[in-house]
Amino acid sequence: MNDVNNTNNTLVNGVLPSDSDLEKVLEVLKADLEKVKNESQSYLDGWRRSKADYQNLKKATDQEREAYIETAKMFLLSDFLEVYDNFCMACKLLESNNKSIDKALYDGIIQVSKQFENLLKKWEVVRMDSVNSVFNPEMHEAISEEQNSLEGTITVDNNTENKIKQIVVKELSVGYTCKGKVIKPAKVIIKNV
Repeated sequence: MNDVNNTNNTLVNGVLPSDSDLEKVLEVLKADLEKVKNESQSYLDGWRRSKADYQNLKKATDQEREAYIETAKMFLLSDFLEVYDNFCMACKLLESNNKSIDKALYDGIIQVSKQFENLLKKWEVVRMDSVNSVFNPEMHEAISEEQNSLEGTITVDNNTENKIKQIVVKELSVGYTCKGKVIKPAKVIIKNV
């Protein structure tokens, strides 16, 4: 850079520099330009890495937040479904005794029941149908086992191993899933077949 300043000073004083001085100045300028290009590329690369790191962090944070929200939703739904099941039992009792209560009250309770059902659909909560299905400990909680008159009958499964199948014969409490995950297992009575 000093060579450039000296050359500029000479130019300002009205003396033309020689070709060798111009070549020196050109070399210095080329070196400075290359240095600036390298620095700017380094800064650009650093900026790109930082941007990618930020985007990855944002994506991870969003996924963690979504997982947290889903977990909180499952806990809330689990508690809500206990109350909802009790409400449904009360509705069934009212249906069997609907002549003994006021029609407006009965209609209001049925309307609330429909609102609950719509809310569960909105939250993608699905009622499990357990009766006559194969017992699955991830979806069912066996409360008791019904004795079978064909006790000891063994069926062969796909792995050709002898295995007793258990079938759900009665549902004591409804089970629910949300987005494929069990949020409330069904309480059932099972039987060996």
